[in-house]
Formats: sequence, C-alpha cells, structure tokens
Amino acid sequence: MRRSFLLLTALVILASATAALGKPTAAIVPTEVGQDSSSQLVTTRLEAALIATDSFQMLESRHIRSILEEQGFQQSGACDTSDCAIRIGQLLSMERMVQARLQKTDGHWELSGKLLDVATGQILVGHLLEIHGSQEDALQGGCRELAAILSGQKRPASGRTTLESRRPLWPWLTAGGVLLAGGGVGIWYFTQHSTSTSPPSSYQVQLDWSTAP
Repeated sequence: MRRSFLLLTALVILASATAALGKPTAAIVPTEVGQDSSSQLVTTRLEAALIATDSFQMLESRHIRSILEEQGFQQSGACDTSDCAIRIGQLLSMERMVQARLQKTDGHWELSGKLLDVATGQILVGHLLEIHGSQEDALQGGCRELAAILSGQKRPASGRTTLESRRPLWPWLTAGGVLLAGGGVGIWYFTQHSTSTSPPSSYQVQLDWSTAP
C-alpha cells in the first residue's frame, strides 16, 4: 500500500513538472499476464523508442501493473479496445495512452499503433506498418518508425507504410575481399612452387656425338 501511495505521489509530481515542460504524460497499455512474448517485447522496445523521441514523459511499464492492482483494476483478456486504454489512462492519471500490436500475416509482420487522448477519448494518431523481414526487424526498426510517427516527428501521407528490411553490405564486401586475397595467395603459392620445382637448366645437356672418339 505504501509503495503504491509513493508511486501515485510521484505521478502527481511528474504531471506538474511535465506541464511546465510542455510534454504530455504517456504510458503504453500493459500486456496481459501470460500473453505471448512478442507482445511484451513490443511494449519494451516501443517504450524505449518513445522515450528516445523526447516527446513524452513516459511512465515506465514496470510501475504500471502495481498501480493498477492497487486501484483494483482487473484486466480480463487483452486490452485491445480504446475504452479499455482510456480507463487505464484515467487510473494512471496520464494524458496520453499508447496501444500497440504485432502480428504475422501472409508472410510479413504488421505493427499497428494508436495514440489516444485520455481526456477526450480521441485517437490522435493511428498507423499500421507492414514490415517485410524478420521479427527482429519488426521489433527494432518497426518500433523506432512507429515511435517517430506517434510522436509527430514523421507524418506519413497515408495510414499504412511498408518497410523493407535492408541487410548491410559489409559482410558481403568482407567475404569478397577474403576470397580475392585467398585467390591471390593461391596464385602466388602455385607460381612459386612451380618455379622452385622446375629442373635446373644445367641438367639439360646436349651431347655432341661428332666429337666422340
């Protein structure tokens, strides 16, 4: 109880401080206990990416669940609706709430996100990223891109963006350099070996039988 009281007090102080800075307070809707690991990873990665934008004063996800439990909030199933997110935002005294979801569809990843105004219930920003690549591409590049869009640092022309993962060229360039160097060494070795094993010219004697006795 005392821990929850201290956290709530910290939230009040946080809200007062951020009001002066002009940064709205925000939190990501917590994942359900026992939900798949990709959902938990999205929360962690997106939270870090949103903090990096320096556009919000984020309430860390590790504090959220204990506050909700003290407030008597019972989460049954995933909190996928805007009403659920708004209710959590009110309990946390947040100005903004973020919802995010990652799923694999038809061979690619889809990362969707919404930024909600807790006071009005309005969806301020909503976007869907179609990511062609690995799950790590979706978590790393996708969360970074989504954070830039939700924070307003990027304003796409439409509500859907396609991202193609780009593999770095340096491994291929390094491998090519190694092959070229190896080929050069091989040519040098065989050239030297062939030269060193050729019979000396002093052994190639032509006999002049006309002078023989």
